[in-house]
Amino acid sequence: MTYGKKAEIVKNGSDVNVSVRLPRHELPKFHGDVLEFTTFWEQFEDCIHTRRDISDSAKFSYLRSSLSGSALAAINGLSLTAANYPAAIAILKNRFGRKDVVIQSHIRKLFEVEPCVKTSAENLQILHDELNLHVRALGALGKDLNSSRITAAEILMELFKLKLPIAIRKKWEEEIFTDEAKGSDLDLFFSFLLKQVRIEQSVVKTQTLGQLRLTKSMKTTATAERVTTTTALKAKIEP
Repeated sequence: MTYGKKAEIVKNGSDVNVSVRLPRHELPKFHGDVLEFTTFWEQFEDCIHTRRDISDSAKFSYLRSSLSGSALAAINGLSLTAANYPAAIAILKNRFGRKDVVIQSHIRKLFEVEPCVKTSAENLQILHDELNLHVRALGALGKDLNSSRITAAEILMELFKLKLPIAIRKKWEEEIFTDEAKGSDLDLFFSFLLKQVRIEQSVVKTQTLGQLRLTKSMKTTATAERVTTTTALKAKIEP
């Protein structure tokens, strides 16, 4: 969407329609990739958010137009009002802009880099660039891999999470959501994992007992029906 012909300004506490020339280029787009949020927000902040000649309701409209996918879904419940604009920003920053989430994503991307199987300058350059991108990004976030600023626990935690079923991974994210420090606590992770084991065992046990009771009930019913049928037949045969 090209923006630039008309917007609203706030004057004496009320919205007034005026013609405002905005930059003639595309709005930055954001689809929900955590690693792209910082760049997106810096661009949006520079061209829309910090402008004083545009009302918050108009800014919110521009913001919605910039989003798609999970990013748009995150704020879909908010109506397009000036009062909801700060709330939308807070939701997006908390969902996609948290430092710990960005760090985790960079570490995870390092594990997901495809191995270089063919020796060529082009393939080696691609491998170098992709690895270097995430390592430097981690350094910029205060997690320099050449120092002790990033712990083995932080790295291992991302590897461990990749091994979990999606449903259990979501439960873990809920467990650590309110406390960033919990995200690299290996003891907490193993305690959580053991708890999930016991929950699954309990569910299976309950299902098994339920199935046994159902089977027993069906057998009892079948036996009773056979007895009733046999008795009825005897009654017919006997004079």
